Amino acid sequence: MRMNEINKEWIITNNNGSYSASTVSFANTRTYHGIFVKSFLPYYRRFVCLSKLFEEIIYNGNIYLLDTNYYPGTIYPKGYELIESYEIFPIPEFEYVLADLRIKKRILIHPDLDCVLVRYIFSKDNYQLKLYPLLSFRTHHNVIRKSMRDFKIIIEKLVEFEEQDVKLYINSPGQFIEKQDWYYNFQYPVEIERGTNSEEDLFSPGYFAVSNQREFIVQISSEPLDVINYDELEKKYLNRLKFNLQAPDFMKNMLMASNLLLVKDNILAGYYWFEAWSRDAFISLPGLLLVNKKFTHAKNLLMNYVRMMNNGIIPKKFSNDEDNVSADSSLWFIYALYKYYEYTKDKNFLNSIYKYCLKIIDAYIKGNEFFDLDGVFVRTKKAPLTWMDAKLGDNVFTPRIGKPVEINALWYNALSSVDYFSHELRKRLNPKYIKIKEEIEDYFSSIFMNDNIILDVADPDDPSIRPNFILCFSLPFPVLSNFKDFKNIVDEHLLTPYGLRSLSYKDPNFKPKYLGNWFSRDSAYHNGSVWPWLAGFYITASVKSGSDAKEIFNYFKPLYSMTYLPEIFDGLEPSTPKGCIIQAWSYAELIRAYYEDVLPNLKE
Repeated sequence: MRMNEINKEWIITNNNGSYSASTVSFANTRTYHGIFVKSFLPYYRRFVCLSKLFEEIIYNGNIYLLDTNYYPGTIYPKGYELIESYEIFPIPEFEYVLADLRIKKRILIHPDLDCVLVRYIFSKDNYQLKLYPLLSFRTHHNVIRKSMRDFKIIIEKLVEFEEQDVKLYINSPGQFIEKQDWYYNFQYPVEIERGTNSEEDLFSPGYFAVSNQREFIVQISSEPLDVINYDELEKKYLNRLKFNLQAPDFMKNMLMASNLLLVKDNILAGYYWFEAWSRDAFISLPGLLLVNKKFTHAKNLLMNYVRMMNNGIIPKKFSNDEDNVSADSSLWFIYALYKYYEYTKDKNFLNSIYKYCLKIIDAYIKGNEFFDLDGVFVRTKKAPLTWMDAKLGDNVFTPRIGKPVEINALWYNALSSVDYFSHELRKRLNPKYIKIKEEIEDYFSSIFMNDNIILDVADPDDPSIRPNFILCFSLPFPVLSNFKDFKNIVDEHLLTPYGLRSLSYKDPNFKPKYLGNWFSRDSAYHNGSVWPWLAGFYITASVKSGSDAKEIFNYFKPLYSMTYLPEIFDGLEPSTPKGCIIQAWSYAELIRAYYEDVLPNLKE
């Protein structure tokens, strides 16, 4: 393997939000990497239990170390030099060559149980293997030192490790030799760059001694389980990734990988660090669930968030039903419900949830400490309340206080959707709602347009060129209809093959690179970084306004060809993934736009 490949990442996930992830060299470059990272339900808080499996092989009198690690000033061992080939998707597989001995290692996670299997296949049987589990038992944001942990070890049929009431079970062939030790000063280069936790010690309880087995499985789980058949589990895992619709070959990995973000009755915003965010879930629901006909999953997701509603507002995060610091999450809920009904025509479900839509509308009319209505338009009173929500301490990088354009486009869309629902259900809608909707139609242009520019925020006016105004044209009920008159502004200032910039590159506040410490990264997060999810709404608005669907699709082919769609890219030269390595709405919006806007409009 070439040196420039050793940090390429892979990830496998399950329906609980647990995962296994590292690099192709197995050098952990982030605190978030680990062979077994358990998610604790119901809030998807993740805990690195098994950081690594350190493999020492004795063959023909020589000692080979398959592992790779970063330490201060050095890399040791250099197991990556022994890797001849690898695949990172859909199932990570690595082939090592040790003289005339070949070893294949394949990693799999159970779709429903918190269990990881590592399968080893040896081409010859005259070897000895010492397999050292390296333990951390910590949240995936943090690191540990020797003084912080005191592990409990129980050696029976399964080897059990326990710390902080979290248990880990390892079932491996061979004898377990207890030999407690600590490995010091692992460094995580990505975290060093990010200015976060970047160095830790890992605990070794001993090793499994395995000899002369051509093929065997190491089973790692959070509870004692019977031995799982690897081949059957592989079929089950691949079925989890199955995408049922036709697509060009270059899109197929992307479509399969989109399922990595799905958990039971919910969607995780991104790996590694995001949990379930309502805004992200509602934006992602059409592309990740409806397109692929996962209607029950979509319905259960909507009901999960409805149950959390508080005074007509849906919380920002699934993990905190009191966090109402969002001016758009509830409006995105109505959007997601409209899309669900568009795909299913499920009138019974719409009828059961209709009253909650009215509660949302009433909550916006009434207002609260965060936002209210100024006339008929939504006004934010505090910051940050929109999707551009980067904040560090007292620093809010994109405050957008006033009347954010996309919030008001969503507000109009919500009123129009409820009007549509009332007709579908033959219910009488409060005339006040209709009056507000009509006044928005009458006055939207006068409030949000200035010198042929659509303001990003009105009152006080902010003419910064950002992508938010595209939602005025691309939502199911667009408040504006002439995107072709503004498309050239987007194309000149914001458009890239990897998505849309969050701020014009000509703006004095534009940040071209997302890198450095937390402050530096958050400064660039919504002030120049390219967001793939915005490409979906751009495609919709463009095709609706008469642009050639095939031409636009081909322009975004670099995105559609990727397996792992990240959260963001740099504002200039956007080709290196940044932020989360996989992000739900990045996949969802590209998928939705392809099947809703591109495919039906492709010209022969």
